[in-house]
Amino acid sequence: MRALLGRAFADDPFVGWLTGGSARRRRAYVRLVLDALAWRRGHVDLREGPAGPLAAALWMPPGTWRLSGPDQLRLLPAVIRSVGLTRLGAAAEASERVER
Repeated sequence: MRALLGRAFADDPFVGWLTGGSARRRRAYVRLVLDALAWRRGHVDLREGPAGPLAAALWMPPGTWRLSGPDQLRLLPAVIRSVGLTRLGAAAEASERVER
């Protein structure tokens, strides 16, 4: 699943901007979204092909995407691995705009 999503996000403009174009940070972002958000708080649909995962859909139902203060603090190290410390403010602002 991580490899599938990594390929899907490889040329995504927003994820590329968010991760500064770093393949390492993009992998960290995929882990964050999949492991910390989608598996725990949302839904994941997976379609298998003959050679493994073919397609995936991840989403969080209404009311489940907003994180509490303690949850945000718990995820902060993973967010920093995804976007980098110097881009943390810009990433937080972008995330806030997406939420609105």
